[in-house]
Amino acid sequence: MKRRPHLWLVACTMVCVLAIGLPYALTPYGKLNLPGALFPGLWLAGAGAFVLAALQAGALRGMLALGAIAPLVAWLRVLVDAARDPTSHNLWPFEIAIAVGASLACVLPGAALGMLVARLRQR
Repeated sequence: MKRRPHLWLVACTMVCVLAIGLPYALTPYGKLNLPGALFPGLWLAGAGAFVLAALQAGALRGMLALGAIAPLVAWLRVLVDAARDPTSHNLWPFEIAIAVGASLACVLPGAALGMLVARLRQR
């Protein structure tokens, strides 16, 4: 069976976009807290990074793609909310920084463990 790393990468990315983006987008602004609103989907992104690295299906590309989802979702939320009310996201750079930090905290360990598994599998 031929390995198709791009299909794994696309599948993991799409699942994580839905898992992170939908709950975050549907949460009312008054009840939204960072990074707590991102973590249910970010755990899935960490698992996706693990799978991509373990299968050697583009670990670096997978880590970058899955790690960029949470900051992108936060940025889109800032844009949409600010279009409605320009004063709603006064501290938006901190929101993006929190999303980046939370994303790295989940994706990097997942990818590192996946690379370890791939290396052990090669032996």
